[in-house]
Amino acid sequence: MEPIPPLNGVARRRILTPLVFALGILFSVGLLHSRLATLYAQSAAAPAELPRLPADFPDPELIIPSGAGFQRLVPSQGLLLIQGPRRLLGQQEVSLCDQRASTSATAPLLPLYVGWDWAQAREAAAANLAAQPPRPANYGLKNPLLDDGPGGVDVPAFTVTMEPASAPLRPYADAEPLQATVRDRRPVLLLADTAASGSGPALTFRRDLWLLWNAGEPPKAEYYDHAVRVRRLAERDCSFGRLRVSVYGAVAGEATDSRTEPRAVLWYPGDGRPTRELHLAPGRHVAPAAPPPRREDAQLFDQALAAGLLRPGEDGRIVAAPADLPLRRLYAREHPEWLAPRDGEPDWLNGPWDEQIRQLHRTLHFSAPGRYVRQQVEVFNSRQLLAAVRWRPEFTTTGDWRAEWGDAPLMLTAAMPPLAGRLFAEIPSGWESWRRVARWPALAGRPPVRFRLALDRPARRGARLEVLAVGAAPTVTGATVLAREPRCLEARPCDGHQAAAYWLRLELSEGAIGLTLDVQPLPATAFPDAYHHDFAHIQRVGERLVWRDPPPTTRAASVRLPPAEVTVRDRAGAVLLERSQPTETAWALGLAALVGLDPAHEGAVGYTLARLSDHGVTAVDARLTVDAKIQTAARRALLGRLPAVSTAFKSADPYRTARVASLVVLDADRGDILAAANSPEPPPGAAWADLYSFAVGQPRRSPLRIWAWQHDGGKLHAAGSAFKLVDALLLEREATQRPERAALLAGLSDPEWASLPLAHAYDFGADAACYPAHAEGCAPWARRPGIHYDWPAPTAVHNFRGGAGAESLLERMQRHGDNRYGLAQALRDSLNTWFAWLMETSDATLLDDPAAPGLAGVRTLTPDALRGARPLLDMAAGLGFGADQDLDGGLLPAGMIETGDVLRTTASTLDPITTRTEVRLAALGFRMQVTPLQLAEVAAAIATGHRAAPRLLAELNGRSASDAEGAALGIAADRIRQGMQLVVSAGTARTAFADSRFDVLRPYLYAKTGTADLDETGVVQNAWLVGWLEPGALPGETRRLAFACLISHTIGTGGEECGPVVADWLAALTAGQSEP
Repeated sequence: MEPIPPLNGVARRRILTPLVFALGILFSVGLLHSRLATLYAQSAAAPAELPRLPADFPDPELIIPSGAGFQRLVPSQGLLLIQGPRRLLGQQEVSLCDQRASTSATAPLLPLYVGWDWAQAREAAAANLAAQPPRPANYGLKNPLLDDGPGGVDVPAFTVTMEPASAPLRPYADAEPLQATVRDRRPVLLLADTAASGSGPALTFRRDLWLLWNAGEPPKAEYYDHAVRVRRLAERDCSFGRLRVSVYGAVAGEATDSRTEPRAVLWYPGDGRPTRELHLAPGRHVAPAAPPPRREDAQLFDQALAAGLLRPGEDGRIVAAPADLPLRRLYAREHPEWLAPRDGEPDWLNGPWDEQIRQLHRTLHFSAPGRYVRQQVEVFNSRQLLAAVRWRPEFTTTGDWRAEWGDAPLMLTAAMPPLAGRLFAEIPSGWESWRRVARWPALAGRPPVRFRLALDRPARRGARLEVLAVGAAPTVTGATVLAREPRCLEARPCDGHQAAAYWLRLELSEGAIGLTLDVQPLPATAFPDAYHHDFAHIQRVGERLVWRDPPPTTRAASVRLPPAEVTVRDRAGAVLLERSQPTETAWALGLAALVGLDPAHEGAVGYTLARLSDHGVTAVDARLTVDAKIQTAARRALLGRLPAVSTAFKSADPYRTARVASLVVLDADRGDILAAANSPEPPPGAAWADLYSFAVGQPRRSPLRIWAWQHDGGKLHAAGSAFKLVDALLLEREATQRPERAALLAGLSDPEWASLPLAHAYDFGADAACYPAHAEGCAPWARRPGIHYDWPAPTAVHNFRGGAGAESLLERMQRHGDNRYGLAQALRDSLNTWFAWLMETSDATLLDDPAAPGLAGVRTLTPDALRGARPLLDMAAGLGFGADQDLDGGLLPAGMIETGDVLRTTASTLDPITTRTEVRLAALGFRMQVTPLQLAEVAAAIATGHRAAPRLLAELNGRSASDAEGAALGIAADRIRQGMQLVVSAGTARTAFADSRFDVLRPYLYAKTGTADLDETGVVQNAWLVGWLEPGALPGETRRLAFACLISHTIGTGGEECGPVVADWLAALTAGQSEP
């Protein structure tokens, strides 16, 4: 057949002329129709249906105001609190176990003071000290929650007590009433979950209380711009629960979204029913004319359960009545031998049966709702037992797994709960997909599951494979078990009693074509949280089975546009990510986890940028600040050190799987992140499902977290002595106002130290290796012969214990030949006693009394509550502690970056300080969670005299990030810089840079080591080295390079572990050995 020829010109004109005429007529008719439709729509528009209220709301309608702030509404039953746009200003929690007068079971609750400021707390302490007889300064002030006071967030003062005050506190489950009593003259409004409200002075509540007030003008129509919420919550470690106190401020503004977004509405019915939280948009809402009918499938499930057509089995699964049950009952009298329960199933004939149940049975088996209910029963049953297998051959072969249970074939699936990632000691590599039992037939008892592996070819002699079998008591037929190891979800080390799986190493006989593995399925109780994130209608609540509907969505579901096509490049333009996959360059630089490993890799840079489609962007070309040369050298230096860290433990390294490490490099002047080396890294070739499962199951070892500026919130991120840089900045700032402090920082001679009054008052001894010098808690190895240790301090600070023991300040002076000892020398030696003593004297909450607790136990309800009283917190906050930071350089739309995204840092935070000992520990970098990027920022600020906001994005679709001028530090740092140079040349990092190859570079290098104990033995610690390199030290490098190195779970110190890392990194840059 000949191809159809193209249309020639004449034929084309003959067709097009009438076609154009017809199209013109159609267009005219369409235009007229649309105009008429618009006209009729305007004149006779159908009224829009008003939003509906919950069916049990007591009133026919409710109008939600659109203004900002908090407003009380009183319906015909209960109480409503409308919350406009708001932001959290501060929050604190207090354990009620800690708030009691003693640990006795009948101890009463001490008053919890909320809303006093530091000045008022200090006045109360002065009154206690002036009383006759004198009382301790903190008498009656247990865990007071302080606010900013006048000029800041000034919460009306109130107390939370029992009524009567002497009554013993009862457990949380009793829901006993507590009482809030206002101690402030300002007008306030109190609301409680008892549906009571009023202006005070007292109001009782059980679990929830609100106090509303206005910081400015008096309220209009009962609008308030500030609120405090007190909630009594359950607590795992305290049967009495805990109080969470939160402070909110209204967010004013006329923005369209803030006036239309749904408001949080709390409805306190007051009749014993629980509090309801609704989300209602501003405007009029009406009650439904009748309660909405319950979903047919939910109603059918409840009825079938009540009628016995669905029955819970002994193994936790639900058994449904057979579809032929009516026929069985019909023949029950004539053929009883046919009707015995089959295969141990329930006796379905022994139970009620009438026309209503028969119709219910018909609906269960022969209707759409019944089909859906039975599907949900299958989903529920599939989660009551768990048996699965996975294998990795050590020879070239493929195979297929099949399974049976009591001779019944089983359906298998590759899907596994994410917690299965806990069963692997390392990220799986080379393993075939999981084969899990997806559906369980109705069988009596619980026989073992028989998995059969059929190989594609006969095995050679000595062929071996690994198998991970989820279940109990696995037995193998057709292969020899060479090794067996239990694997647990929680317990470490794991034994057979807690085992959820077994790793097996098997050897096949020559010519074998398969093997058989019998394993006992696990009950749901063995993995209770395995499906925590997956919704299912049927759920077990205690001993009951209930049908739950998904939570209703309160906002209009936004239509998510297809993700934007994203390309990510490094600083020089090399492609790191394209088509949602990392390139070979990204893998070589160790940046695959940062840019994204898969389209589903939430939080990665590529995933975040793909969300720009919501802002009308279909293609993204982004350039990062990362410098490939510096990144390559940093990664090689960091990863090259880790084997030596591990082998230092002599025998098997017990912390290998817990260790994290990072080296981050920052342009100190501009804030550009030039390198971010991390360990652990995702191994190339690992399946995304395995990476995700491993990261969920073992978050501490997550290869997806960028440890350079993200941490997991655990207690393993203490900065140790690297934090003394923050101490030093605070001391230098105080020296401008306290001449005696300036003299101390400049340095004192041996005789001056011996006669210093401040040292005598606090028992600081220049000749002692512990502080206080005569503390009861001074370790035997730090004590001097002939000295009495009777200072009332069970916990003491000690100087580092090296090969020569712990040295005192005077011994350090003598060893280095110092005439005077000040801040520079203390940084060189990282002298713990010196820093702990001076930081203790700077904390006003201790009331200048070295022998008493003072008011160290006060807590901050709002961030600035102790501004000036605890200056260490002020200094840390000024350096960026306590707040997360976005690393987009201002290139992305506001609010687009979310918590958990790589482009947002995890805030470095200090734990609450409540005792004198904790003041000292904080000065030494303990009781805090810090990221390497945060400490690199501190070093950069000391180097440049100003803060530069860090950024990872340099350019987005041709638009460059702007250079924002950072805030000036305003602190003289010459002595700090001198001390950091001494660290390199003569101090705690001297050994790492003593080689002659650093002779030229050494004068340009500034550093501070850090070593933070991770346990009470002091054997395992975090190793840190932070600092910067001045321009001119490296060939062709004109930038000032700030850096921070962290290696966790080491034996060595910061100088011994991170020192070689930084040395190798700088040596590689000097020699030009840093090509990717």
